[in-house]
Amino acid sequence: MLLNSGETIVRREDVVPYRWGDTTGRGTVYLTSARIVIESPQHGFLQSGHTETVLDLPLRDVGNVAVGLVLRRARYIVIELASGSLRLDVVDPPKWREAVSAARASVPPPHARGPVTHTIERHIVKVRCRHCGTLSDEMLSKCASCGAAL
Repeated sequence: MLLNSGETIVRREDVVPYRWGDTTGRGTVYLTSARIVIESPQHGFLQSGHTETVLDLPLRDVGNVAVGLVLRRARYIVIELASGSLRLDVVDPPKWREAVSAARASVPPPHARGPVTHTIERHIVKVRCRHCGTLSDEMLSKCASCGAAL
């Protein structure tokens, strides 16, 4: 797994059964300071030792993290997302839940850049004509009403 700059691994667990929608399998789960990654080993004649990234979730997309109980014992965690839920059968679900919650709290919010508005102020000065008394812009050389020089 490649880490981005400033990213650190918080927790890691091997051979974890996972369920993401209709996809199930076993793999290595990484919790970093910015995302959750599941990698699964590729098996085959030419592919031994290689891994495939099954899931790469940014922590800002994580909604809720809950511990699932089986016979009143913590057995798995469920990570809720907008696009579904991810179930991980980890060894110590309460510690994983705490680690995901702590890592999620430390993720800075995305830089929201809205539309940039520029305000241009311009003062309009009016000059009164000596002949007819009409107000005209100071930029004009002749009166807009009578045509006399301003």
